[in-house]
Amino acid sequence: VGCGGAGGGGGRPPAGRGLRWIPLGWSRSPDPATGRALSGCWGTIQCLSMGATPSEPSVAGAHRASLPCPPPGARRRNVVRLVKGGEGPIPDRRAVVAWLKDMGFLLVDLYALIHLGGAREFDVSFLTPQLLDRFWAGWDAARMVKDSVWEGFSVVPVSRQGVKRVTFLTGNESIPIADILVWARRYGEVKTTPQKILDEDGIWTGDWTLTLQLREIRGVAQHLPTSFFIGADRVTCFYAGQPRVCFKCGSPRHFSNACEVLRCTLCGAVGHLRDRCGHIRCNLCGELGHAYRSCPYAHVPGLTGFTFH
Repeated sequence: VGCGGAGGGGGRPPAGRGLRWIPLGWSRSPDPATGRALSGCWGTIQCLSMGATPSEPSVAGAHRASLPCPPPGARRRNVVRLVKGGEGPIPDRRAVVAWLKDMGFLLVDLYALIHLGGAREFDVSFLTPQLLDRFWAGWDAARMVKDSVWEGFSVVPVSRQGVKRVTFLTGNESIPIADILVWARRYGEVKTTPQKILDEDGIWTGDWTLTLQLREIRGVAQHLPTSFFIGADRVTCFYAGQPRVCFKCGSPRHFSNACEVLRCTLCGAVGHLRDRCGHIRCNLCGELGHAYRSCPYAHVPGLTGFTFH
């Protein structure tokens, strides 16, 4: 796919043998940095000897064709590189797509698959960060199956989606930012000094924003829950790519008010409720044996490494 400037002709190259250039439309989404329309796009459909009809793209292809082109200089997102090792034959791209479908992915989940003829690398771009996380979560199981089609393959992470700009909505201006940082570090490394969020009159809203590098376990980013408690105060947090899942069981198919799993609000364990629990877990540091009011990490600005005003 080639991209031209917004409002221009797109620099369409001549059609080559076996290729037909067709207009895929123009991006109408504004560039978040400039507010201007992004580039227009032209795309190719290669006529393979399998009865493909360029003028009748598949539903998945039509969906991808409608997606906006990335702005010039944009970083690659949600990409992994599958590398076929050894000296054996190299599978073609259709085989790789079929194997991804066997892992539970749909065609519409794949934004792009890049494979240069004869190369042993296949770059797979997923449509969302959640789909990339799903790939990493299922990769080891897919590779360990007896006679796995992925035998001899290794995976290299091309894009890291773990750096997030996180916003914390407190509803209580007296919650110490030092405590929010203690909680955030359970999920990753804080990369910037937290900033107060001001309204249009320059008055602090009581909310904070910071950049966090999410911790990864076996290639899977450990996402923050959408809300949590510091003592008795509820805090909401959000960022781009944050999955919305059930607080009790982690399922993306329902929320906690419809969940049948029993989860204790004192110790966090599954299988019982608080009235049958003899333990308590601090909702700040996550350790058993004490409550927030007795937490040795609470209200200690020196532990944060930052200076606040």
